[in-house]
Amino acid sequence: SEILPLHENSFDIVIGNPPWGTSRGVFIDIQDKWCKAFEWSIGYKEPSQAFIARVLNLLKPEGECGFLVPTGIFLKSQRKSEEFRDRWLEQASLKKVVNFAHVRHVFFSDADSPFGFVQFILKQPVASHKFQHWSAKRTTVIDQLQIISLSLNDLCLVEQKDVKENSYLWKTYWWGNHHDVALIKTLMLETNLETFIHNRVGVSSHRGFKGASGGKEDKPSGWLSEFKQLRGNDFVRYGPVLEKMLI
Repeated sequence: SEILPLHENSFDIVIGNPPWGTSRGVFIDIQDKWCKAFEWSIGYKEPSQAFIARVLNLLKPEGECGFLVPTGIFLKSQRKSEEFRDRWLEQASLKKVVNFAHVRHVFFSDADSPFGFVQFILKQPVASHKFQHWSAKRTTVIDQLQIISLSLNDLCLVEQKDVKENSYLWKTYWWGNHHDVALIKTLMLETNLETFIHNRVGVSSHRGFKGASGGKEDKPSGWLSEFKQLRGNDFVRYGPVLEKMLI
């Protein structure tokens, strides 16, 4: 295959739509070799992460990039994905993120993977650096006109340091705002259920019933059919569950 004469730090602007999913075939071999050479961690062998890593190598100082990417770029919590995101956000300053997850079917009727747009600059962010986070919401008007409109209600100015250190905030800003972030941070100061159970003597957590996951060991759970059920109409927020309610 031909080798493109792409020199490091030689581009002012890069725009693209990297492949989604897991890299396969010849491309995965090239991707693995390049990422290994430049010591990049790539979660799930995802090409969009590798493309961003490559772009950081190609941009001039303060050069800009705009990519359509799967939202997993921001949300995935697997170790290599977090390592990728940490290094990316240490080297680049986010300028704008637009989450199109809720309106993806306006773009592609059979779209399953949520996606977004990210614009960043090859410049190490200062501690107080903020970027625009837009979250497009699906409405009747958008469905009818097949266009995407954004209002100031969809915008939050977010500190990059904050989302770098607290990756759960990407989901919070999808539907919420700074008030929701403050509430969640306050709640996280309290003891969570997992810690509470762990510190209680004689108390432990267990997973509920789960069917077999395939294979020759599958067998009917006859005992489960003997369990009594509580009908939804009989459920009340407060008060005891009476024996006669169970069927």
